[in-house]
Amino acid sequence: MSTNIPPHNLGELADTTIRLVENPTLSTEELFQTFQGPDFPGGGIILEKENLLELYEKGEGTIYIRGKAEIIPSKQEKEKKDLIRITELPFKVNKAKLVERISQVIKDKKIEGLKSVADYSN
Repeated sequence: MSTNIPPHNLGELADTTIRLVENPTLSTEELFQTFQGPDFPGGGIILEKENLLELYEKGEGTIYIRGKAEIIPSKQEKEKKDLIRITELPFKVNKAKLVERISQVIKDKKIEGLKSVADYSN
């Protein structure tokens, strides 16, 4: 079977289910006290998190996520080479394709200042 339902934290889901069995009249807002929404295995940041409540009430909608990155300043004084380190990728993003796309952006010089891409993940 396949589904478009994103993965969730099993502990949160179990706790929320128990609360709902004990009190079937709980509102969606009250359920969100123990249930925070989807839990993506690769990480990422959920955008427009304030819309999650409405999404769960309607039972349909779209969740937008993006990767998490940090900029590491260069330690070299002469030639600044800051590093952008991507630490989390959104659910279902293919890492190899992402590296390939970044390489193409560098090759086409679409973003000034990008010099190279390297994959240090294991």
